[in-house]
Amino acid sequence: MGENIDPKIEEIVDLAMQDTVPLKAISDQFGLTADEIVALMRKQLSPNSYKRWKERRGLPAFRKQSQEKPKKHRVHAT
Repeated sequence: MGENIDPKIEEIVDLAMQDTVPLKAISDQFGLTADEIVALMRKQLSPNSYKRWKERRGLPAFRKQSQEKPKKHRVHAT
């Protein structure tokens, strides 16, 4: 993380990086939803660090719908 970061944001990120602190505890302490914490982490961490953090936390991977390829339906001749 760079300089000039709000100390409150830095504390949230530090707590979230500790895998032993539940997101619910952070949410209760700072008045943020889990989704807001995840969004904050995405903004503050590098893409690789964010991906590893989500994996460690057991959070689902997010794929934008626009990135999903439409499924092709095959027609089988009978």
